[in-house]
Amino acid sequence: MQVESELSALTDIIFRIKPRFILEIGNYRGETLKRLGEASSSDAVIIGIDISEVPSFKTKDNQTLYLIQGDSQSLETFHKVQDLLQGNQLDFLFIDGDHFNVEKDFNLYAPLVKNDGLIGFHDIVHGAKELVGTVPEFWPKVKENKRHMEIVENWEQGGYGIGLIYKE
Repeated sequence: MQVESELSALTDIIFRIKPRFILEIGNYRGETLKRLGEASSSDAVIIGIDISEVPSFKTKDNQTLYLIQGDSQSLETFHKVQDLLQGNQLDFLFIDGDHFNVEKDFNLYAPLVKNDGLIGFHDIVHGAKELVGTVPEFWPKVKENKRHMEIVENWEQGGYGIGLIYKE
């Protein structure tokens, strides 16, 4: 679930940087991952992780899509991602999985992002705890002293919002 204006702004950014290797943690129905893939490089490697099965979708002809059903925080899943990257680094990582353990996803997968790559977080706006978890508390800590951007339609909207940091 995304706020359309926020997702559109994010996909505009992705379209401009044309990432070749992207990973989204927490795919739900795959709609965000699909839009990110459409905005990515024509030969992108698109990886999605979700605890539930996510339906596959059509990508550009030279893109490769991998959907991993599993716990993003397990080492088995992490090693699958490493294997799929074949020594390459991520250009873009979008974290929208376990909202109560966002820091664990960040600590595990951020090292796979190249320097000057982008790391995105969903649900940076305070809202119902069962929906946003600890993301709004983690966001101010992770963005501190980093080049960052916030894509928020309304800070009073009760959840949602996208935060981006540039890995240095």
